[in-house]
Amino acid sequence: MRIFPGLYAALSVSASGYDCPACGGQRAVRCFAAGDFAAGFWCNPYLCILLPYILLLTLAEVRKDRMAGLHKRLTDPVTVISLAVFMIVWWVLRNTALWHEVLDKYATRMPMT
Repeated sequence: MRIFPGLYAALSVSASGYDCPACGGQRAVRCFAAGDFAAGFWCNPYLCILLPYILLLTLAEVRKDRMAGLHKRLTDPVTVISLAVFMIVWWVLRNTALWHEVLDKYATRMPMT
């Protein structure tokens, strides 16, 4: 299944036919870079949660001496497990008919390529 000329779908899609949690991530980043945050959200909502977390974690790791409290909260097992549970829920949800109905109803500007 070709998404872009010369590129192929992710291994999970090719092997199983199901989208992985990161599918749509490149489209989302492209939309964010263009300033279209609504379209980026509909490309991959999980990325809207994960990117700020990764940026904050990177900042807290680099400045651990001044941001010890933030680093501790971001690496707390409850936070990490919550992100993992959210990823699994997202993975299942995005492969259901319900998600495709939501996209059909709300995501009118989402780029498909």
